[in-house]
Amino acid sequence: MPRRLIVLIAFAAVAACSSGPTITAKQLGAIMPSSVDAPPDTTLQAKQSGPKTLKEFVADSDVREKLRGLGFRVGYVAAFTTRNFPAELTTAPLGTKLYGAFAVLFRDGGAAEKALVFYRSRSLKKAKSPATVLTEKLKLGKDAFAFRFASLEDTPLPGVVYFWRVGNALFEVVGAGNQGPDPEAVRALAQKINSRALNPGAD
Repeated sequence: MPRRLIVLIAFAAVAACSSGPTITAKQLGAIMPSSVDAPPDTTLQAKQSGPKTLKEFVADSDVREKLRGLGFRVGYVAAFTTRNFPAELTTAPLGTKLYGAFAVLFRDGGAAEKALVFYRSRSLKKAKSPATVLTEKLKLGKDAFAFRFASLEDTPLPGVVYFWRVGNALFEVVGAGNQGPDPEAVRALAQKINSRALNPGAD
């Protein structure tokens, strides 16, 4: 076999391995956190959680068009809040906490990688006082980024957010609250989702 062809095959194999598993909509429900995964002192907000169509998942029409162009398949949301979480976040009492996670499936790993680049740019623009957080210890892979913020888009509370890609899926975990979230609770959610995503067929 010509050496050039051997190199090409080896490169393709590495690329295929690095792209991660192809996750299906059915598997996504088992990957994302449920009520049993609720962070301490929080409960799952069932009405806001679950699989989402593109229209349900994104209100901004420009973002919808971007995700549609990347082959949006399905979104999934899981939201957890403390009992004292108010409808109006500017009135949130001390100790209020919100933990959320979302996932989006795209047509393939390349599209999910482009979506991660898009969300990195967009989220940093929407954040007030962003500060980089290292992700290596969480083993989220090279396609990951995280930062702390004083406020983030429609969330006028301080917190931390993690974004990363596994195969054809983009994941996000965020924690926010009056006096901030529990950083360990945010990390635990991210690690749990990532572990399940890397082995989507596991029981």
